[in-house]
Amino acid sequence: MSERAEVLVVDDEPMIASMMASLLEEEGYRVTCLTSGEAAANYIAAGVARLDALVTDVDLGTEVSGYELAELLQARRSSVATIFMTGDSADRVRKRAPIESIVLEKPFRPAQLAEALQRLLRTAIQ
Repeated sequence: MSERAEVLVVDDEPMIASMMASLLEEEGYRVTCLTSGEAAANYIAAGVARLDALVTDVDLGTEVSGYELAELLQARRSSVATIFMTGDSADRVRKRAPIESIVLEKPFRPAQLAEALQRLLRTAIQ
């Protein structure tokens, strides 16, 4: 990909969100980091950035879940790489997640996140 991909990272735990954002920035991505589902939904709805990927916790501890963020983003742009993170069973999340997404079960290695995002973005541009 010639342009750096724009990634939205959403996790209700600020330390985890910041850590993931830093990792992805080191990998060369442009990252916006938010810590609530409502803030992320507002950001997506405002159309501020042309997002290429969403990295989100499934349970954001609020009324807006990671699933709903993915649906909102995909309604605006059909081809969006989505990674769901969960402390729950990955199998249960996969049943509700879109087929083209990846589910990472917490805890995971930072390299797993970078590899998953690369794979999804490569698939999205083919």
